[in-house]
Amino acid sequence: MQYIVKFLGLVLITAATTSIGIGLSNQLKNRVTALDWYVTSIQLMSEKIRYSSAELVKVVSGLPMSDKYFFVRNPFQIALRGSGLEEADEKVIYEFFGQLGMGDTEQQVKICDLYKSELSVRLNSAKQEFAEKAKMLKSLGFFGGLGIAIILI
Repeated sequence: MQYIVKFLGLVLITAATTSIGIGLSNQLKNRVTALDWYVTSIQLMSEKIRYSSAELVKVVSGLPMSDKYFFVRNPFQIALRGSGLEEADEKVIYEFFGQLGMGDTEQQVKICDLYKSELSVRLNSAKQEFAEKAKMLKSLGFFGGLGIAIILI
């Protein structure tokens, strides 16, 4: 009976550290997904601004899955939802929405292009970081827990 309890404890420790590694890996994946969505959405906004005369609030609110990544308050303010973005990413996004609506159509399109390129650079960096670290974090979680289990034996 004593060995069964020890074994279950060691399995739980290993499972806990593995789930921590998987969680950290998922945070990296969520950042990539969110940045990809923002880059795509800025491109869609740019096209809608250029070819449509819709109000800015309607353009932004009409984005697919916008309720997952942010919500629009009245007056026009954007509040981001938790999506795994880093503080610097959020700062760029807030700057973009702060600049949006300033100036004529051509200036707004230029603002969209500028921030789309900035977020594209961040997206490529996030993809590279995910490729480098995702498997390592999962393995580190598992083997860290296994190491703790071996030490406790």
